[in-house]
Amino acid sequence: MKRLIIVLITLFPVAGFAADPYLVVGLGASKAQDADQALNKAVDDLESLGVTVTKSSIDDEDSAGMIGIGGDLSDNVMFEVAYADLGEFDFSVTANGSNVNGGTKASTAYASILPHISSGAARLYGRVGAGYWDAEFEASTPGISVSESDNGWGPVLGAGVEYNLGRATFDWSIRAEWTRHFGVGESDTTGESDIDIALIGLVIRN
Repeated sequence: MKRLIIVLITLFPVAGFAADPYLVVGLGASKAQDADQALNKAVDDLESLGVTVTKSSIDDEDSAGMIGIGGDLSDNVMFEVAYADLGEFDFSVTANGSNVNGGTKASTAYASILPHISSGAARLYGRVGAGYWDAEFEASTPGISVSESDNGWGPVLGAGVEYNLGRATFDWSIRAEWTRHFGVGESDTTGESDIDIALIGLVIRN
């Protein structure tokens, strides 16, 4: 997490150089495409300790949110820096007759360019960038606790639509967006997965 904060502090001033700066916040849902990797990691860790696993399940969906700042690089390209909570993907394992609960949670700081086309109050945009992710894996049962963490870089792709609501003190727009964060986590520590997030957001311009 410390490295994630350093990346954010480094990237946010860059967005401040763009024209027509804005603040964006979004809430929605996330889905880990390969969440079973974290589950397999937990099973492998437990079996390496001599524990017999008989049943397992995982939840590959959670809530997600983001906050960021951006601005215009040109008439048809925006630049954006943001932090996103990608969610926590929990699992349950029955081992030696006891329940083992755990999961992997992930977050990311990312920068991207957003080429767009506009028609009236509507704006259709794409997203291309890179993110620095942080992933934490935990599993525990009475007498046994396992935890791992990792971080690294991965590409970010997305697309969305933004609609301008008009001006009331500030200029207000709403967004609907899908974004994929590729290769979040490491297969041998936290489990690795592409994570999709679908968000509804609010954009505030001066």
